[in-house]
Amino acid sequence: MNKKTRVFPDKALLCLICCLLNVLLLSQRRESATPVSYGNFKIKIEKPDLDPNVRQKMITDFIRETKENRNLPLLFDLYGLASKYRVGKEQLKYGDSLLVVAQKIGTVDKMGDAHLARGMIFTHNEDHTKALESYLTAYQYLKKKNNPYLIHNLEYNIAQTKNYLGLHEEARVSLQKAVQFFRKNHPTLDGTDYRLYYVYSLIALIDTNTRLGYYADNPPLIAEGKKFIAAEGMNSYLPYLLNSEGMQHYHMKEYNAAIEKLNSALSLHTDHWDHLMDHFYLGLSYWETGMKEKAVAHFTKLDRKYDKEKKINPIFRPAFEKLYEYHLAKNDKNRQLHYINKLLTLHKTYEKEYKRLHTTLRSEYDLKKLETEKQNLEKSVSRQKTLAVVLVVAAAFLLMGLIYFVLMNRKRRRLYNELYEKYSTPAASPEMQDDAGHGQPAPPEELAEVVLETSHGDSEVMNPAVVRAVTAKLATFEKNRDFMHPEVSLKQLACRCGTNTTYLSRIINQQKNRNFNQYINDLRLDEVLLRWKTLPKTRQYSIQRTAEEAGFSSAQSFSRNFKERFQISPTYFLKKVNEEQPVEKSTEDSSI
Repeated sequence: MNKKTRVFPDKALLCLICCLLNVLLLSQRRESATPVSYGNFKIKIEKPDLDPNVRQKMITDFIRETKENRNLPLLFDLYGLASKYRVGKEQLKYGDSLLVVAQKIGTVDKMGDAHLARGMIFTHNEDHTKALESYLTAYQYLKKKNNPYLIHNLEYNIAQTKNYLGLHEEARVSLQKAVQFFRKNHPTLDGTDYRLYYVYSLIALIDTNTRLGYYADNPPLIAEGKKFIAAEGMNSYLPYLLNSEGMQHYHMKEYNAAIEKLNSALSLHTDHWDHLMDHFYLGLSYWETGMKEKAVAHFTKLDRKYDKEKKINPIFRPAFEKLYEYHLAKNDKNRQLHYINKLLTLHKTYEKEYKRLHTTLRSEYDLKKLETEKQNLEKSVSRQKTLAVVLVVAAAFLLMGLIYFVLMNRKRRRLYNELYEKYSTPAASPEMQDDAGHGQPAPPEELAEVVLETSHGDSEVMNPAVVRAVTAKLATFEKNRDFMHPEVSLKQLACRCGTNTTYLSRIINQQKNRNFNQYINDLRLDEVLLRWKTLPKTRQYSIQRTAEEAGFSSAQSFSRNFKERFQISPTYFLKKVNEEQPVEKSTEDSSI
């Protein structure tokens, strides 16, 4: 394996098994139908020194008794408990039984728990594709309860499975959310210690950053994890953080530092797991520093695990490549053939489970069969990757377009509703518009003081009598609808009001809260809306005719001013109004 080869750690299995051993979340919501004796029974069963055969018989007897009593909630819990202590097909059968009982109970909680437990069981049995399917199904049930602990717990498990399948960027997003949540929320609730999920998600995020090359993001996360573990007395989790540091050192080609951290992690472990990832990275680090004998000693542990269980994570393929190279240099033909066969087996496993998910399969060997298979797979994955990118990009554009359309449609509908509510407010007919309102003159005491800036920069308060007189004439101007004349101008209106353009402009600004053009256009728009409401046949007029009759210079000017004021087009507003208040079409008007 050359130095560019990226090998990604997989702590998903370990952490998910820990989750599974944490009662599979199945005792979090104990129904009242579950007898109190279950708690005592569970304590007895979980004693570490209990003989496995005795434990299994106790569980089997309790299950048989519970079936006879038809206590479904208790039976559900017992199947979850039983699955903790079985492996392989028997464990999968208990997972199936959990789902059957959950379906009979029929609650969202139980269905979610059953699929979550099955996902963990599938992970334990290294069927990660089915595990992800189960987690996603569980998510659909559990999100209905809006329980943030369960949702983030499940997102963590989904992220770990995605990591195993190579979807590291997606996993990183979910893990960042999980860390953020459990950082603030890690109490013990209903028997579940959420400190564990804080530590699990933190470690998983660190490893995912390493997979993606975000090395700079990890030091503060590692420091955070060490501080929390020390404060909470959770020292058994320290070696996992040391392992994460070691893996990052390896990927950064700091092999001596990696060896120190990984050896320290192995020496501190107190559980019964094999910790193959520690041995794997130790072997790689020793190999890169030229200490091949030490490297082989660690790789051999993976080889023995494979011989014992007849399966191993294909992620460890580089270890078997190194073992082949080692025995090639020793000219040991038998061992060479032994590892060639294992490489081919790992290749088939990889091709079966990862063909659509991993982008490359790196191998240096010039064996024709291995190289041919490798090249075929790379071409296939490359084609699928290109197609996937095209489809994803196309789907993203379509989705963005759809989202934009939906949001804009909602916005237009909201704006229409707001305008329609004002439009529908009872108002007088055009013949009595003075009461509806373009404005009678306000009482003298209600007029705002008008201040005029002189050419010398001084302020001059206008004569209140002048303001009242101008305001009264503006009211008459509005009442007579003279604003609908297309040639109306500030100069013309100033002459009519008996003042100059400066005074009139300032009075309109301060009394009407708008400039002259806005004032005229708003009056025209209000008139159009009033006519549409009180004279329904005018809603059949063309936009051009409506604009001309209101005094606008063009249909474009009318539409622009309407949209600037109400944020929707007049055609859209008319369409919606006519749908809700149909108007009998007039042949005479509609043709105009």
